[in-house]
Amino acid sequence: MSEQLTSAIEPTMAIEQGEGRKKRPNGRSPEEAWNYLLKAQKLILDQLDRDLARGNSVSLTLLEVMFRIDSAPDHKMRLRDIASSLITSRSSITRSVERLVQQGLVLRRESELDRRETFASLTPKGKSTLDFGMRIFKNSRHAYFSSKLSPEETEVLCRVFKRLSEDLIT
Repeated sequence: MSEQLTSAIEPTMAIEQGEGRKKRPNGRSPEEAWNYLLKAQKLILDQLDRDLARGNSVSLTLLEVMFRIDSAPDHKMRLRDIASSLITSRSSITRSVERLVQQGLVLRRESELDRRETFASLTPKGKSTLDFGMRIFKNSRHAYFSSKLSPEETEVLCRVFKRLSEDLIT
């Protein structure tokens, strides 16, 4: 389990073990929902990674980097913009992009206007790998998430996560 996930769970575990646990009328607590959210996310993402590996694709992390690059205007993106869009450090993105460069999936280029800026873009092999990986990703996402939800559950989850996101943005 990652440090980030462990640190997100430990305070909740203390709450569940007695101090300040507030149950709702149905017997469920917000802490229980939090734990299930983190557990489901980790299990689904781990399974997606295994499916991508079994399909001889790149990891989920690298696939997301490639997806961000391909979705950017002109299909190129500054490394710092990749880092901020994925909420990770620039050094982590630099390592990820370097792995993609070594595999011939991404090109790195210095900006013609500002040599301090580095852009990443997909190679034709990278685009093909992204397309293949996205097919695996979409099939797996459907198998482990979308197909498990009723239309009503999907609506509730969308409403809740949208509100939580909007509360944090504003």
